[in-house]
Amino acid sequence: FLNTPEDAVWWSMLALPAVYGALTVFPIASMAKDHFGNGAGVLAAWLIAFMPAHVTHSTWALADHDAFVMLFISVGFMYWLRAVKYAGSARISKTTSPHPLSFVRAFHDVAANRQAALANAALAGVAFGIVSLGWKGFVVGPSILFLAYALQVALNMFRRRDSTTLSVMFLVMLATTFLMALPFYAHPQLNLVFDSTGLQPFLFIFGFTIAIAFVTTGFRDKPWLLVLGTLTAVAAVFFAVLYVLKTLEISDAWDVLFTGSGYFTKTKIFGTVAEANAPNRAQLFASFGPITFLLALIMGGGLLWRGLRHRNGTALVFGVWVFAATFMAWNAARFMFNATPIMAILGAAGIVAFWQWADWSGLVRSWKKFGIRTPADRISGARKAVWRTPQFSAVFLVMIMIFGQQATYGLDSAIPGTSNQEAEIDERIYNIMPDIMRFDGLGFSILDSSTYDGRRYLGSFGSSFNDNGWNAAYEWLANQDTGMAYSEKPAFVSWWDYGFQALSTGEHPSVSDNFQSGIPATGNMLLARNQDDLTAMFIWQLAEGDRTYATEGTDYQFTPTFAGVVQKYLDDDQWSDFETMQTNFGEEMIQFIEDRSFNVVKTNRDVVMAEGYLHTAGVFGGEKVYKIYKDQTPIPCTDAVSTSCVGDAWSSMDQADITFNNNVRTNEETVNGRTHTIIGDYWYTDDLLDEYLSVSTSIHRKNARLALATQLLTAAFDANPDATIHDLYNDLINLEGLYRVQDYEGAPGETISRDHEIRYFAIDDRLYPRAGRYTADANYNRGQPMGIF
Repeated sequence: FLNTPEDAVWWSMLALPAVYGALTVFPIASMAKDHFGNGAGVLAAWLIAFMPAHVTHSTWALADHDAFVMLFISVGFMYWLRAVKYAGSARISKTTSPHPLSFVRAFHDVAANRQAALANAALAGVAFGIVSLGWKGFVVGPSILFLAYALQVALNMFRRRDSTTLSVMFLVMLATTFLMALPFYAHPQLNLVFDSTGLQPFLFIFGFTIAIAFVTTGFRDKPWLLVLGTLTAVAAVFFAVLYVLKTLEISDAWDVLFTGSGYFTKTKIFGTVAEANAPNRAQLFASFGPITFLLALIMGGGLLWRGLRHRNGTALVFGVWVFAATFMAWNAARFMFNATPIMAILGAAGIVAFWQWADWSGLVRSWKKFGIRTPADRISGARKAVWRTPQFSAVFLVMIMIFGQQATYGLDSAIPGTSNQEAEIDERIYNIMPDIMRFDGLGFSILDSSTYDGRRYLGSFGSSFNDNGWNAAYEWLANQDTGMAYSEKPAFVSWWDYGFQALSTGEHPSVSDNFQSGIPATGNMLLARNQDDLTAMFIWQLAEGDRTYATEGTDYQFTPTFAGVVQKYLDDDQWSDFETMQTNFGEEMIQFIEDRSFNVVKTNRDVVMAEGYLHTAGVFGGEKVYKIYKDQTPIPCTDAVSTSCVGDAWSSMDQADITFNNNVRTNEETVNGRTHTIIGDYWYTDDLLDEYLSVSTSIHRKNARLALATQLLTAAFDANPDATIHDLYNDLINLEGLYRVQDYEGAPGETISRDHEIRYFAIDDRLYPRAGRYTADANYNRGQPMGIF
């Protein structure tokens, strides 16, 4: 719809604030107005409407849940700040004790005497509860508030002040959120209550709050050192237990608490997610507006000091919020959008405070003193007044920079980066200035006199929509299988960021999706070396679905029909191995993998030696042999170089060493130890086995099983003269009506019978790092250096 530059300006300046900003600006402006005055409220609304991180994200968030998330997180913070403001710090309950009835009385006292505060706390819980029904990462809001709450309680202990009201409010907020989220997260088909990506982080916060409330309320009248020491000891024991459970591979709770569910530690999966990578520092500052960002941080520091020094609860919340949001945005680009509310609020407060320093009222008084009777007097008086008030000139110039910069960035952000009109608007902005301003006389000009060469003002921001290639591909995909119900259509393979769009505009299901399920499968499929390997991976994925469908509890099994089809093509030993690798997940699988792979034992630059066993039609056995690889290509053993050849391998390590040493520059660079596990033609890093049992991730277990199944199936069919691997796949996808599952288009509980099939495969240039290094040459990827390949 961006047919002309005027259309682009209309969309950027009017449609976006009207449709999206009108909703999100309200709580942000309200918070600024409540705590910093009317001027800050107006400025916060203007800043958020033109803040690059906010506008860029919201341009495409109009059709995405993130707009909804940002709105209600902001509403939650607004109501919580009001709750803190109304709570006060007076001691309501005269006496407290660790007895349960004492807590009941304390809650009753707070409910009777602090109704406004309690109502706002409940409304904050409702807002976060609404977010929880649309985003599993909703816990980011309560987490920031918990930091402020815990800090405030600690300060109250030092000062012998009562924290009962604050604790009751926080528990009411969390309980409200929990009750709203529970029916959805506890649904048997989701089972997300104790899942690390579900309610587990929220339950930790709830548990910590209960513990803090119990100790600080029940032992309120005890010496603060005893109370604080008790909390510290309990926390130390708790975290020690979590660390031990992680070390013993029993629980991933430690990682859930300290990695931000993966965003703050770049795992194999999160390392390929553009939004989970740390942004360029210049981009980070520019995304909020450089001066606005600095003013927000300065105000945050001042508010944090005011909260700590002068017992101001709302100031403490603002201070903790801005630094927590900055930390998250510093480590993951995704959180730049989440940080925009506090940057707009404190940025506006900073601008107001900065303007007060300009002493405008003093300048006006001086102006009147110099005379304002005639136009000449007014001009002369203004000149003298400005000259006598130098800080006004300095502040006014900074204000011009702030507003000019923010407006230009906002315009740039609202225009999609793929729009051709952006270049035309940029040139028109350049041509606004008269040519005389660029006249070069004696080597000097007021403005830059160089010839316009494009992108002087715009081009740094803007949403990245799919180009016509993807849109045409999805249109083509949507026109396939039109005679089938949605729930019966075959699946599509690409990287996980395209899962939801495939469902929506491609009108087909996808193997992996934005919930990060199916990623090991699609990652390996995209890297498959040939069609037979890809078909083997398809079969593995269908086997995963069949096992999940047929398994009851921990009794892992296949459906008899699926098992019968596979057994028709495999002999007993091959089927036994296939069944083992698909239904066993314990520690014994490490040895199973080592017996069916080659493990690197020493490395010298690009030359490696690996040990393992040979197979016959995919079934491994016999004596251990050794292989030499150079640039991941096997160096064959021949009778001319060794007397211990077994095919292309060596039966003697000493004999293999001779060839190894003959291919290296110097033995001093040889490093002993496993660096890779080689399964078939695929090289997996050492964490495949070293972290196989890790409770923090299942990617190694899935990669190992997928690689073993691919190796087994391709080798088995290479030795099968009567059938190909595609015959097996064809039989599996034609098992009509084998699975009875939820109908995608039906009501809850309404089912449909279908088969399982993967038919489509898509490639995108953004998958390539081009230069061969992760995130190399970001411009090639249009600023989205996912670099999966």
